[in-house]
Amino acid sequence: TNEAIGNNGVFLQDILTIVPDRLDLLTALRYDNMTLAADDRLFGLRNASRQFNRTTPKAALNYKVTPHVAAYASYGLSFDTPADNEMDNYPTSSNPTPLLNPDLMAQKSKNLEAGIKGSVAGAEGGILGMLNFELSVFNILTEDEIVPFDVFGEVFYRNAAESDRTGVEAGITAKIAGELTFRASYAWSDFSYTSYTARSTELDSTGAIVDIDRDFSGNVMPSAPEHNLTLSLSYEQAFSPAVTGFLRPTFRAISGLYVDDLNSDKTDGYRLLDFVGGLDFTMGRFNLVVSGGCLNITDETYVSFVNINSANGEFYEAGAPRSYFGGLNLGYRF
Repeated sequence: TNEAIGNNGVFLQDILTIVPDRLDLLTALRYDNMTLAADDRLFGLRNASRQFNRTTPKAALNYKVTPHVAAYASYGLSFDTPADNEMDNYPTSSNPTPLLNPDLMAQKSKNLEAGIKGSVAGAEGGILGMLNFELSVFNILTEDEIVPFDVFGEVFYRNAAESDRTGVEAGITAKIAGELTFRASYAWSDFSYTSYTARSTELDSTGAIVDIDRDFSGNVMPSAPEHNLTLSLSYEQAFSPAVTGFLRPTFRAISGLYVDDLNSDKTDGYRLLDFVGGLDFTMGRFNLVVSGGCLNITDETYVSFVNINSANGEFYEAGAPRSYFGGLNLGYRF
């Protein structure tokens, strides 16, 4: 086969100051035209091409509450074309002969986001130094959501009718007591299908292959954790003008994932503790970093990835056990 992908477009953007040093309006307009072509050198009847194009506008407001804190809100449309591997045709499509799936469409979304971000200086002489923060809420309504499904080991893609993603994201970075830095990020996600019916190829109780029409409306989207938390500390100590040591422990907690559109099963959540430390040497224009550490210190057994909608029920892929690593990084500044 010979495959080709082309993409061309136009992007326009303007920022209008409504209130000097206070309120700005950003507007943007984008047009994309994407083409995919696949030729079968042995069987020309399988040759195929697809084209996707769309215009997507966006508008955003940014309001400075103080010189260092801003509130913002944005609304826009987005257009996500299928990736090359997502275009593989499958036996039960409307026309299984060509190489490219004739039924798969680009997904289209309406995106709304609002939030606040900025920095706050700690009290002079206090433990807390500079604090950077961000808090945002978002809602994404998507039509023709591109969803993977499994036909006995072969992964293909189809469109769900509609999905609704609502979430909150928060993060802080704080300087504590000189060279100690604390970072935290948290995401809460409520992702679900609002309208989605599809045919599933499965094995019945006797082992026979059957096609079943199912309604997945209202189900939670698989492989999307509801809670995702990361905490980390970073400490740096200068031993000399040329040598700096660093220590960085990190804690991650992720809630369970649904494994398929039917929500037939859900993985357990997991918590991971990682650690990295090292020395940073500066020698003129050269820089050498010697580092090492341990991942999954508690050697927790967990599911790190799910094969969504596996027809054979082979959903789970285990995460890496406790592992150790070391590294050397040499750089030169011109």
